[in-house]
Amino acid sequence: MIFDRQSSIQVSPNPSAGAITISLEAIGTKEVLMSIYNMAGQRVYSSEMFQKFLDLSYLPKGIYFLSARKEGNVLWTEKVVK
Repeated sequence: MIFDRQSSIQVSPNPSAGAITISLEAIGTKEVLMSIYNMAGQRVYSSEMFQKFLDLSYLPKGIYFLSARKEGNVLWTEKVVK
């Protein structure tokens, strides 16, 4: 999916005990690299396709950053609390 910089993103529930839902306004369809990083900057999840639902139950409690990239450019980043 291609997102413009004005697109709104919502991650819920946030904080989450496990699964999260990602809602956003999207334009078109293209592959996007979805990643989750911990506070140390380590990537703990990666997918080359946009995922509307993510299960974070395997991660320890903490603060994470969910980001979407296309062609090396960061489209958006959202803080997620587990």
